Amino acid sequence: MKVRIRLQPDDREVEVQAEQRLLDAALDAGLPIPFGCQSARCGVCRVRVLNGTEAGLAPPSVIEAAALEAFAAPEGVRLACQAYLVRDVEVGRIPETGTKHWR
Repeated sequence: MKVRIRLQPDDREVEVQAEQRLLDAALDAGLPIPFGCQSARCGVCRVRVLNGTEAGLAPPSVIEAAALEAFAAPEGVRLACQAYLVRDVEVGRIPETGTKHWR
């Protein structure tokens, strides 16, 4: 099943295969999302789910939920390296300082 990812503030949209990690799908499609550890430890890949599209992502895993709690992330923030796509979603990058990798 195909789903759409819309990335803000770029206002870019791509169509990708569902049931894969948001970070993997976005990077493979050329969307610039910063990342670091890819294991929910650094928080560099945090994104804010926009416009009520939270249902576009599977519920957080135990690992992601614990990391979000440790980062004191507000509601609507997810880790792109852990969040799995299930439907169309719109996300916004969260500015981060420190080391970032872009692909």
